[in-house]
Amino acid sequence: MAGSSFRLGLVRQHLLAGSATAGSSDGRDERTNLARDRAAARLAGTEAGTRPYVPMDRGTGVTLITGVGPGTGIALAEKFAEEGYKVAMLARTVSRLSGIEDDLTSRGLVAKGYACDVSDLDQLEAVVQQVQADFGKISVLIHNAVQAGGAGLDVLSWDEKELIGNFVRSSSSSSIQS
Repeated sequence: MAGSSFRLGLVRQHLLAGSATAGSSDGRDERTNLARDRAAARLAGTEAGTRPYVPMDRGTGVTLITGVGPGTGIALAEKFAEEGYKVAMLARTVSRLSGIEDDLTSRGLVAKGYACDVSDLDQLEAVVQQVQADFGKISVLIHNAVQAGGAGLDVLSWDEKELIGNFVRSSSSSSIQS
């Protein structure tokens, strides 16, 4: 019973703090402000602690998402584009990227698909350079690509080599599919 009364106390504190800051000028709730203040206190006296806190403006950044396809990849691309980000979508399948790009741009969102096998480091570097030329500096990177056949599987059951294979160059990388 003591645990539930403790949780109720925390909820009550949060509700009271939230109502007191509901109209805060920066649009954040009290928990967010407290977390930011604690992080700033830990940085005090360091080089990072001397710089002012400046939150990233929504919609001013470039998001690069690897492994864009049905499911998580397309949901992430839609969400970031709807928030105003320029979205660079990477996948091996050109036809899939074209359909997603057409859907997003037809709604007035900024998104572009790039064919890329992220296990090929040379190809990945070239695509990142192209994204930067098209959109500017990348501010958000989401690695959503998995090994072929890995999507939807229990990655916790993979051995270490399979997991590492998602992040390192493969000598037997597959080529871009059209």
